Parts: sequence; C-alpha cells; structure tokens
Amino acid sequence: MRPMYLLITASVLCLLACNKNTDITGKQANEFLLSIQNHSYRLTAFYANKYIDYFPNDNIASSDSDLWKFTKTYLWDDENMFTPGGVLKIVQNSMKIPGTDDDTLYRKYDVFASDGRVRFDFIDYYYTPLQYRVDSFNDKYFIIDVDGPQNSILYSRFDRLK
Repeated sequence: MRPMYLLITASVLCLLACNKNTDITGKQANEFLLSIQNHSYRLTAFYANKYIDYFPNDNIASSDSDLWKFTKTYLWDDENMFTPGGVLKIVQNSMKIPGTDDDTLYRKYDVFASDGRVRFDFIDYYYTPLQYRVDSFNDKYFIIDVDGPQNSILYSRFDRLK
C-alpha cells in the first residue's frame, strides 16, 4: 500500500510542477505581448551563439558570430509596429524590399507558450512568416532566436523606437 501511495504522490507533484511551468510560461508570453503592443521596434543586431560559416555553400570559407553584415539592407530602417489583434505594421522608410514601392506592409504576428518557451510568430528577412523563441525582453528591446546553420542559434535584437 505504501509504494502505491508514494507513486500517486509523485505523480500529483509532477503534474503540479508541469502545470506551474506552463502557467509561468503563459504568463511570460502575455507579458511579452503586452510589452510589444502599441510600440515600434527596429532590428539592431543579428548574431550567432558561436562562430559559423553563415553561407556554407558559397565556396567562401568564413567564421563569424556577428552576422550584421549578412542582414538585408532594406531591413535596417524598418519600423515594426505591433498593433493589438496580431497585426504587424512594417513602415519601410527609404530602403524598401526590391519589387515593392509600398511604404507600409502588413503581416500577422502571434505570441504564445509552447514546449516550456515563449514562442513568437513573426517574419523573416523576406517578410514571410517564421516562428522564433523569445530569448529576453524588457521595456527597451527584445531578443528572439531561431535554429541556424551548423547547430547554431541565431539571435535578432530589436530596439524600441517609441
């Protein structure tokens, strides 16, 4: 009887701990969402957690962790405004993605908790959807990450403009 009691107790504690972690992650997701809504951000850094050859198939050997030189120049002056309701307003300013003269682009975004992490459905450098993990955030910036080449993690930092 005693081993059964210990098994049940351990199971209940595990379930409570799992639910607590989910609650914390859900709370963090909500805090991140509230932090970015109604604010504009600009990409200010792009880097990896280790030295990598960012384009391994280009026949040019390189080893970089600061990857800013690989960012598309039209992203440098973008203002990313996160409006309530999951609408991302991208003001392109003077440097625009080739093929469009639109001053403003609209995309969708989402913030949610999954697998013990805060996830962020956002855009890549061609403005197409891509899911990121939220690494850190505060009232001045946020950093998101995604898996990169050679088992690296790629980080993007966005600083708040207003």
